[in-house]
Amino acid sequence: MVRALETDHRLTFEEYLEFEETSDVRHELVDGHLYAFAGASDRHNLIQGNVFATLWNHSRGTQCRVFGSDMMVRVSARVGYYPDVMVACDPGDIHRLYRSGPCLIIEVLSPSTSLTDRREKLITYQSIESLQGYMMVYRDVHQLESYTRNDDGIWVYQKLNGDQEVWFPCVDLTVPVHTLYEDVDMSPIVPDADEPDIR
Repeated sequence: MVRALETDHRLTFEEYLEFEETSDVRHELVDGHLYAFAGASDRHNLIQGNVFATLWNHSRGTQCRVFGSDMMVRVSARVGYYPDVMVACDPGDIHRLYRSGPCLIIEVLSPSTSLTDRREKLITYQSIESLQGYMMVYRDVHQLESYTRNDDGIWVYQKLNGDQEVWFPCVDLTVPVHTLYEDVDMSPIVPDADEPDIR
């Protein structure tokens, strides 16, 4: 992400929504400040799509709803993000632009976003009372990091490779990690100097 708007005024979430609805570019809200989204690579999109499809297919016929990166999560009065994939199961959590009580969030890691996803978003997402799991799926190797909240409210960390299975809480689904990379070309990515920083 890059800073999008320099101002002394910290936006409220309501001001953020109003700005976002008229903007041609999506932004995330961090402590009242707007940050623009960088573009995403084809590999990022394919992995995100596989995660979304896996969770969506499993959740059909239930009260849980699976959202892609166009649905924001409201974390607090001055913080809002667009997770790559989000699951919300509270039938009362129905705002047309965001969810405030997700039970599962997944981000696809890339060089330009991994520090934010591992630090800032990890801490922020874990402050959501309804959240049961936060997963970070690697873009360039069959691997993910999983944080799940146990019955005592303690976050349990696991790092899993492609041969292992990942359990998605909230929807109670277990799948091999490598299935999240189906039909994804995992050849080394050669950066193009002329391309902008992309996820």
